[in-house]
Amino acid sequence: MHCRYKSQRVRLLCSWAIVQVLLLTVCCSLSWADPLDTWHVRDLPPEAKGRMPEAGVASGNGMFVVLAGGNIFTSQDGVVWVMRTRSNTAPLNGITHCKGMFVAVGYEGVIMTSPDGLQWTSRTSGTAGALFGVTSGNGISVVVGYDGTILTSLDGSTWTKRSSGSKALLRSATYANGTFVAAGSGGTLLTSPDGNVWTKRDSGTTEELRSLAYGRNMFVAVGYNGTVLTSPDGATWITRASTTSRQLFGLAYGDGSFVAAGGNGTLITSSDGKEWKARTSGTTTGLRGVTYGNNTFLVVGLIGTLLQSDPIGR
Repeated sequence: MHCRYKSQRVRLLCSWAIVQVLLLTVCCSLSWADPLDTWHVRDLPPEAKGRMPEAGVASGNGMFVVLAGGNIFTSQDGVVWVMRTRSNTAPLNGITHCKGMFVAVGYEGVIMTSPDGLQWTSRTSGTAGALFGVTSGNGISVVVGYDGTILTSLDGSTWTKRSSGSKALLRSATYANGTFVAAGSGGTLLTSPDGNVWTKRDSGTTEELRSLAYGRNMFVAVGYNGTVLTSPDGATWITRASTTSRQLFGLAYGDGSFVAAGGNGTLITSSDGKEWKARTSGTTTGLRGVTYGNNTFLVVGLIGTLLQSDPIGR
């Protein structure tokens, strides 16, 4: 009788242990689910659905700002969006949050600034050419655009034209580790320590480069035909395999991951900028801009397309 009791007890203990292992396995599976595998479609107001050729997105001070359909929209959570008014109608191409303010740039030399994304002020750029990219670092804001245009500002209000030594259409700029990097048509890459004096670098490609980001001690550039380049210092660049031949237009880094977006709903991600993984976006619409903020990635595309990842690092 005693042995029979012990046998039943052992079976019960074994069953309990198996249940605990299964629960632990399920919990670990849930906790390790990759948030970049899931993308949610978000609804922008109807005014975002205009067929403009560019779209952009930035985050800062707990606010997301989207440029879409030629208009400006803001959200605190990426879900509920409000259109904001502005004093001009020129299409906007690029936006970033820098030095405590949002800076948006566009066609006809448009530069607009806002401390909160809600109220916008037009600034005099001194150029009528199209502007596409903007960044800041070391107390300086840098804007890049058509025909090698580079503008700098210490306060976001007064802008000075600099000589880039290039006639390329400059699409993007970023800053890290004491170096500004600008990228554009024909595989153009330029670097500068101060935004004033620029040096041309050998990218190893003639593909147009559309976006730049920095993370994991690495500059990353993406562009046409699935082009991905990496550099530890902005001077020496290496071509990486990207898993796609689509045009890549947008790139951002956040919480240990790079996210690049492009034509036909293309989304690819990387933890180090070197090895890339294709993701399912759920759309075939062209995607243009990416940002990271409030523990999530946002991707904006044409005709008002907006995607949001699951929370990162939860």
